[in-house]
Amino acid sequence: MPRKFKHILLLLGCFCTSWMLFAQEEYVDALMSGYRQEKILRVQFQKLDDSAYAYANVSRLIYYTRDSQSDIRLQAYRLMGHIAQRVRDPELRNNVLDQFTKCLDDPSTRVRNQCISQLTGFPDNLFSSSQGQSILNYAIRYADPEALKLAGYLHVDGSTDRISLLIGDASLSREARVAARMALARMGDPQQLDYFTGILHKAEINDDNLMAIAELAGYVKARSFTDYLLQIILDDNTNCTSTDPDHPQSILCAYRAMEYVAGIIHDFPFGIRPGGDLDTDDYPTALKTVRQWIRMHPDYQITTNSY
Repeated sequence: MPRKFKHILLLLGCFCTSWMLFAQEEYVDALMSGYRQEKILRVQFQKLDDSAYAYANVSRLIYYTRDSQSDIRLQAYRLMGHIAQRVRDPELRNNVLDQFTKCLDDPSTRVRNQCISQLTGFPDNLFSSSQGQSILNYAIRYADPEALKLAGYLHVDGSTDRISLLIGDASLSREARVAARMALARMGDPQQLDYFTGILHKAEINDDNLMAIAELAGYVKARSFTDYLLQIILDDNTNCTSTDPDHPQSILCAYRAMEYVAGIIHDFPFGIRPGGDLDTDDYPTALKTVRQWIRMHPDYQITTNSY
């Protein structure tokens, strides 16, 4: 092939790549412009998630995180998070993490809450020390319950002493003080683990309390809490109610407990469907399988590298 022709092909390749990236930036611009006018985000996720354009999409969305309208900023962060959860490129995800951390300085509470929520979706080993400190500083400054739990999940250096001070602060909301206790329990604080264990063993087993216990066990990821849920699976307590609003009836609380622990225990026999149900069409048979599995796996492992 003539040398000149190779150069022409190379030039055309560069041009095509630049044109495609430009077209992708135009797509993000059109997306955000449409939202600005209609307050409806009409996203073609296949186009947004395309790994070939992920960097271009994130780069353009970063531009919109500086918009004067908080709704535009919120949607830009939401779309960035969507891309980062589907395109598992380490450099791209670190870039998005940086943007979410900077978002904690956003003037809008709604936008900041969106970013805190997005940050909980990343593995703890992706966070840098400086990002963790930014999250901790924000959590302490605002006594923000979700940010406090995020800091506990990340085991941020120096967080134990600072978060402990919030527990006895009567000026804070009860939600903030409980979140502080949960964060410390997640980091293995024995005093807070004992505090919650005492509450668990006093609680009557019913739908509401079981959901609260599951939320606690799912976040703290302490074996004693998960063991408590497994014991409910082994028991025949019928103090829970079916989810069918037209035909409510008493059911085994074990069915609900199976749904809750499925997302906590590594290699549990069943997964969870998008709606939150256990991935089975036959709960009684699944319960027999799970009970047998529990008895055969006393050394089960808890999944700890997720929020």
